[in-house]
Amino acid sequence: MRSRIIATIGPASDNVDTLSEMMQAGMNIARLNYSHGDFKGKEQTIQNIRAAETKSGTYIALLADLPGPNLRLGRFEGEVELLRGELVDLHCGYAEGLPPQSTTILGEMVKTLPVEWDGLSKDLQKGDPVLLSDGLIRLEVLTAPDFEGEIVRCRVEDGGILTERKGINVPRTLVKLPAVGPRDLDCLDHGL
Repeated sequence: MRSRIIATIGPASDNVDTLSEMMQAGMNIARLNYSHGDFKGKEQTIQNIRAAETKSGTYIALLADLPGPNLRLGRFEGEVELLRGELVDLHCGYAEGLPPQSTTILGEMVKTLPVEWDGLSKDLQKGDPVLLSDGLIRLEVLTAPDFEGEIVRCRVEDGGILTERKGINVPRTLVKLPAVGPRDLDCLDHGL
């Protein structure tokens, strides 16, 4: 059995000289992390790897590490501040922009956040915690409709400031997010 050395290529190692040194030191596989960067940047990295192969006389394999499933807020301008006790509606399947704010029957203001994946509204249940921004912000689900593409009403337990595309974690919920999404397929196609 023979071991392989896999090295992740990032900004510090993405040049021909450094890559050539890594190959001479024993790197067998160069890992390209598709969770970060764009396709143009990956193409330049691949060109650098191929040039380093020629320089070092060593040929290696490429490993395209796909991003995988992610629950994220959608895209929106600016920041949204959530304060403890406030109501917030998660608009599932709403990927771009902030949905319009609303009020409850009692006139209480309800803030809104876009959630890219429409299936989250079906998977959540009353009482479930929803963590945003690496767990810095915590919500509690008040109502969940059990249908895809709907609105989930929550109360803010621990507040903070949010910006677009922050991660969502639902620790007590089995989420039926597809293992391979459209972005993964695009990355795979690019990597091949």
